[in-house]
Amino acid sequence: MKNLVKLLSIIALVTVIGFTMLACASTPKGSETSTLTPDASSAIVYFLQPSRMHGGGDIVIWDGENPVGKIAGGLYRNVAYRARPGTHYFMAKRFNWSNARVEVRANTVYYIRLNWAPNPIPFSRSPFVILEVMTQEDGAAQFKRNEKTITFTDAWREDFKGSLSQAALDDMRNNLNAARN
Repeated sequence: MKNLVKLLSIIALVTVIGFTMLACASTPKGSETSTLTPDASSAIVYFLQPSRMHGGGDIVIWDGENPVGKIAGGLYRNVAYRARPGTHYFMAKRFNWSNARVEVRANTVYYIRLNWAPNPIPFSRSPFVILEVMTQEDGAAQFKRNEKTITFTDAWREDFKGSLSQAALDDMRNNLNAARN
């Protein structure tokens, strides 16, 4: 009887670990595993999660008023995004807003790290996100270290933006205007 209880305990533990690993490795809804290639009419921007992170939580990435993707912190993923040439104000929101202005040129790859900074709120363990434009060399090295690369579909972008409240859209627009000034 003791052996049966031990065996059932081990099976239960293995099952829980398996489901946990599967949940952590799954691709977010509205995304697909993919890398993109720049061309004569567009560039590729990779948003990279650092290999060492503290805490989790969703990070929403924007290109101006257009959502790029929404990822859970702590999964060490790259998010690929196709951008047209011109001035782009990329923004990320977790507990705070951060932005990076990038002059995008066609047929080029850009790397932006979703970096972390300590939260200024005393006793808070949730770090703030900071966008950091990386050099080609550093970006390519971090890109290779991350587990997988995903891209979000246009349908997901439309659904996500449509699901936001007017207050959330106003918050995004206020931060975009602040980034432009």
